[in-house]
Amino acid sequence: MRRDCTRFAAPSVHRAMKLPLPLAFTLALAACGMTPPAAHASPVFDPFKFFLGRSHGDAQLKIITKDYKSVSVDSVGRVDGDTLVIDQHISVRGESSKDRQWRLRRDGPGKYSGTLTEATGPVTAEVEGDRLHIRYPSKDGAVEQWLSLAPDTTYADNRLTVKKLGIVVATLEETITRRGGPM
Repeated sequence: MRRDCTRFAAPSVHRAMKLPLPLAFTLALAACGMTPPAAHASPVFDPFKFFLGRSHGDAQLKIITKDYKSVSVDSVGRVDGDTLVIDQHISVRGESSKDRQWRLRRDGPGKYSGTLTEATGPVTAEVEGDRLHIRYPSKDGAVEQWLSLAPDTTYADNRLTVKKLGIVVATLEETITRRGGPM
C-alpha cells in the first residue's frame, strides 16, 4: 500500500522546521516510505589495471600561441615483472606521428615512479581515490596530469598542463577509453 505524503505535508514541514536539516530530511523520507539513496563508493584508480591491454585517447591540445589541435593516442599496456609498460602511438593533426613509452613501478601503496620517453627527469604518480596525479619535467616545461576514472572504469578523463616559469603554456583535455571493458 502506497502512502500519500501530501496530506501530511503541512504539519510535517512545520515540525521539521524545528529539527536540524539532515534529521528533518531523513524523517520526511521515512514518512513517505522512502529511504535515502545509498552512497556509491568511487573506484580506486589502479594504473596497472586501467592501462593493461589496449586503450584509445581522443584529445584537444592547446598551446598558448596556437589554435587547438586534435590528438589521437593508441596505447598497449603490459606488465613486465614489477613494471607497467605502456607503448603509445600519438597522432597530432598537422604533424608527423610519434611513438613513446611509459614505464611505471609501484613505490608503495598508491605511489609510483618511472620514466617516459619525452620526460627529461623522473616521472612520479600518486593515486588519490579515483584520480591519478602524474608529474614530470619535459623540454617544454613542468608537466602535471590528473586522470579521473569513470565510475564504470571503462574510461578516464585526462587533464594535462605544461608550465614554464609558473605560466601555463599548454593544456590537453583527453578521454581515454579502455578497449577491454571495465577493469
